[in-house]
Amino acid sequence: MNPRRAAVAARLIRLAIVAAGVAACGSTPGPTRAVLPTTLATPSASAAPAATASPAGGSPGASPVTGFDVVVDQGLLSFIPIGGNGLMQSVDPETTAQVAQDPSLRANASGLFMAMYTLSAGTSSAGPGDDIAVVSVVRLRDPAADDAWFRDWRDSYDTAACANAGGVSRHAQTDIGTHTVFIGSCAGGSFTYHTRVADGAIVISITSIGPAHLGETVMERLAP
Repeated sequence: MNPRRAAVAARLIRLAIVAAGVAACGSTPGPTRAVLPTTLATPSASAAPAATASPAGGSPGASPVTGFDVVVDQGLLSFIPIGGNGLMQSVDPETTAQVAQDPSLRANASGLFMAMYTLSAGTSSAGPGDDIAVVSVVRLRDPAADDAWFRDWRDSYDTAACANAGGVSRHAQTDIGTHTVFIGSCAGGSFTYHTRVADGAIVISITSIGPAHLGETVMERLAP
């Protein structure tokens, strides 16, 4: 696994999720916060997929709710695939906790967890570590947030995620499985993917790097 690419992917997701949270509450995204220095853990080729998480409502991995804190809720992993068939998942509660502390997220998010996907050795046509998808799963404070809110979230996320990849070149919308998925293309070749599940209460946003388009694979494997 190429640790530099893993670090870049993790940085993209941190920038994107914070920028999206700022824009969704009606503010202008500010400069990158130095409070987010860590990266997602780099899995080895032998790393096992994460165990199936408990349902999102009241999981044992959730931190206590205090005021408007964003809960670091490992139960949110139940909304995304655990891996298999060459897809490997790794999680980093420490990075998730740092992102969750950003005050710009509190108006919109009540829970957050992040994961990274790579391909096991021998399953990628590219070089080792060239295919990465970093996923954020966000429980909304207001499950009824409308389409305009979601559009602002996506646009701000894509702008931040593509900032070091040539900027956003285009947007698309398609159905993947049973979900409507919004796709952002960066000029440099990476992609973003967004959808809402659980009657709109959960937002899944992905930054995907590499020719295998792992973001699309993750979307394909979401539960109906």
